Amino acid sequence: MNNNSLKWVSEDTIRQIFNQKYLEKIENGDYKMETKRDSHLTNPPEEVPFCTRSQIIKYFDPNFPSKYKLIAVVHRFLCPDGSIGASGKPDPKEIRFCKEGQIIKCCVKQTE
Repeated sequence: MNNNSLKWVSEDTIRQIFNQKYLEKIENGDYKMETKRDSHLTNPPEEVPFCTRSQIIKYFDPNFPSKYKLIAVVHRFLCPDGSIGASGKPDPKEIRFCKEGQIIKCCVKQTE
């Protein structure tokens, strides 16, 4: 992937793109999900219940011609009842999409 296809964006920008392009299809189960990391929170934030899990999830588009196309990497708090904690939505850290024949990869700009 060349530098022209990597874009560093704000958390708000990546959430907006993710919510517009992918959230509904994710909620409908249209994408393949793979858990990259799954850990039990020993000191959960106040807004999530005890026994909530911190997860990094990868989503793939199974309709992409060559195997699976990675479309998003998200963080989420998975509550014991199966709901998503905090905002109630996955928090995207990386998304990919095609624009004018080029794969665009957007990543959250790290703040210092």
